[in-house]
Amino acid sequence: MADFREDCGTAFTNAGFDGDRSCSTSLHIPTASDEKLSVPHSGFSDQWASPAGPESSVADGLSQPRSEHRSSQGQHAELESEDDSLPRPCGYCCWVPACLQRVASGRFFVLFLSMLCLTEAGLTVGYISSVVTSFELQFRFSSTLAGFVVSCYDIGTLVVILTSYFGGREAANRPKWIAWSAWSMTLGASIVTLPHFFISYKASGNDTVAEVCHPETSLQSQRNWYELEPACQGNSGNNIEGSALFFLIPGMLLIGAGSTATMTLGITYIDDFVRKKETPIMLAIVYSTTVIGPALGFLIGGFFLKYYVDFDTTSGLETPVSPSSPRWVGAWWLGFFFFAGAILVTAFPVYAFPAKLKRPAEKGQDGKPEQPVDEEDDTTVHMAFSDVSLGKIPEAIWGLLKNPVYMMVSFAAAAEFSIITGFVRFAPKFIQSQFQLKASTANLVTGTLIPVGALGVILGGFILNRVKTNLMGVVNVLTVVTILSGLMYGLIFIPGPCQNLLMAGVTTPYHYNDPGWQQPPDPYNINLTRPCNAACRCNPRIYSPVCSDKGVAYFNPCLAGCKVEAAMLSSDDVHRFEYFNCSCVKVYNETNHPASTNVQLFNIPASGEDDPPHGHFSADYEATTGLCEPDCQKLVSFLALLLLVVFVSSTEQMPALMTLLRCVKREERPFAIGLQFVILRLFGFIPSPVYYGAVIDSTCILWEKGCSGSDGACLQYDNGNFFYRYLGLSTLLKCISIIMAVLIWLMVRRIHYRGPVMTPLPSPVPTAASDDSGVGATENSVESQGHGHLSNDISTLSHFRYPNEAPEGDMN
Repeated sequence: MADFREDCGTAFTNAGFDGDRSCSTSLHIPTASDEKLSVPHSGFSDQWASPAGPESSVADGLSQPRSEHRSSQGQHAELESEDDSLPRPCGYCCWVPACLQRVASGRFFVLFLSMLCLTEAGLTVGYISSVVTSFELQFRFSSTLAGFVVSCYDIGTLVVILTSYFGGREAANRPKWIAWSAWSMTLGASIVTLPHFFISYKASGNDTVAEVCHPETSLQSQRNWYELEPACQGNSGNNIEGSALFFLIPGMLLIGAGSTATMTLGITYIDDFVRKKETPIMLAIVYSTTVIGPALGFLIGGFFLKYYVDFDTTSGLETPVSPSSPRWVGAWWLGFFFFAGAILVTAFPVYAFPAKLKRPAEKGQDGKPEQPVDEEDDTTVHMAFSDVSLGKIPEAIWGLLKNPVYMMVSFAAAAEFSIITGFVRFAPKFIQSQFQLKASTANLVTGTLIPVGALGVILGGFILNRVKTNLMGVVNVLTVVTILSGLMYGLIFIPGPCQNLLMAGVTTPYHYNDPGWQQPPDPYNINLTRPCNAACRCNPRIYSPVCSDKGVAYFNPCLAGCKVEAAMLSSDDVHRFEYFNCSCVKVYNETNHPASTNVQLFNIPASGEDDPPHGHFSADYEATTGLCEPDCQKLVSFLALLLLVVFVSSTEQMPALMTLLRCVKREERPFAIGLQFVILRLFGFIPSPVYYGAVIDSTCILWEKGCSGSDGACLQYDNGNFFYRYLGLSTLLKCISIIMAVLIWLMVRRIHYRGPVMTPLPSPVPTAASDDSGVGATENSVESQGHGHLSNDISTLSHFRYPNEAPEGDMN
């Protein structure tokens, strides 16, 4: 075979076929449209139309002796019937070296597609989720606006209906569609980085540093802090916002549109050119990379966010805030450059693959090659519509909408992906709020959870590899694992929520019998001003919490009544202040019972020239920068149970995919997958962050106030409500998925067992020999439409033979 590849140009010339003169060194596979193939004296078509049929290799065709010459008309007709099954060369345009032909197989395509899926999922799911807060702070977006920017990615994916339709047609080269779509993602990611270069960002001191109480200078009205604050002056904030949206929205839309071809066209390409017995595990490998990818994105996001957003134009000494500050803006734009380059590189190997590969022969239990059950197994699946036009799309959509099993599988998947989307987008926020972890730590925890899902996807593929992958067998597996994972959801409620953080004026009173404190607190009507800090005229917009020596947090040092600020302390790049003479802290300590004795405060040795009163840092201070560390030991148990739930739930992905592939005609599969992607976006990916966010917002007990007094981001949540509502919503969606799985099982089971009753079969494994009774003809008709195809009219499905009645070697 190697000799053939190296000498292909000579062989073609000797055979009388000179091909494209501009690419004389490239491998050119003849087609029926090549007029030179009709020259009778060449005898070339005799070699390609060998008795071995379309499964014979090109080398075998060239090595067979010529027996006789047929007429040019016979040659043309023969090639026209055989052309669609011929393999194509692997290469780049006219450059098709022999070394590349060695990787022209389904397994190598799975390898390269998995690498591309890994980088794409890392960008779209993991990295974007990890940096939303950063560009939200830099461009002064509200949470709603930031959520809309992120959702533009999912809106862009709606073009999947066009991608799958035109990319799945017979004349299309699916690998090249995948590669060009991936390169459009590269362009989109590059556009997203442009605001960093066109919009400068300088953190305002008033935005990041909270002053202490100065009663002697507090004769001005409380509106002075508003008038003097740069962030609230003029419309500069609106200009920054609009300029950023000009780049972010089209960039996100382009990223979303470019991500559509990889899975919709890649899955069908694998299904066409990989042994049917290997298809489940190969698809599981590809899908597992889409689970590992988000973990990679979170880890890379955590790495780049350690650098300040303007590190390329400012030195470390000029950085206005520390990484531990809630106002820190990391270098979010670096990751987009990283993933743009990674996607650009990983798409090149995919581009080299031809439109069609030679599928390996199926092997039986004795290890010997088997004859395919029907001819369709050895031909490429494309859209089988009379012509490819926009006018045919509604007809194709309506045909799939009338397939009840297809629709129930799609809506069950929408419920599952709603859970996944809601969890991935808000898991860092949930973990950070519930267990009072740093944002970087919460992202790290979220990222390390995701690879467990990849193991579950692979396990689902192995399970299918051990059972019959006919429709009934796949649905049985899908129903069992869906119900089992639903039972697992009850386990994550066992640890329960952590107690709320004690914050004066919010979750605990400033002092005993505090008349201004209400329980439960009204999140929209909280007044943090008390007699102990009324003379300070504090800025209520600056959220710079401090923790008292009794474990009670205050909104900022001014609202704690602190009048003395110690020098900034620095240890391992952690910057903190210590505060003294805090009137509100003293009032609380004198009138309230001491808080938990297990509260851990940050005692950092002094450094610098300024000394606090009495010359002590670790003994006499009353408050220190940052929130108090909670006394909650539930993190480990909660994460352990969450790992179990993620692992079991991930095993559903492969059975659900195989059910989808088995319930539609083979030629409908590319379009069916594309339409399902639209359903998932419309009912899963796009709306789920909205209603998950609404549920989470309903648990907020302290809102940030904007310049005009409007609410900004939530600063503190009620842990109990957050825990039960957030997980309860996920459980509700899981119940919907279970109901759909049970309905699918009942419907397929009814059709499966009613078939032999309505149309008696003469033997467990009917063959074409039963044509005398009329049964064999019906079965062959069904086989030609695709094994196990569910008719759009459910009442006619009982007349069909399903793949469980086919020989075990047929894995279609």
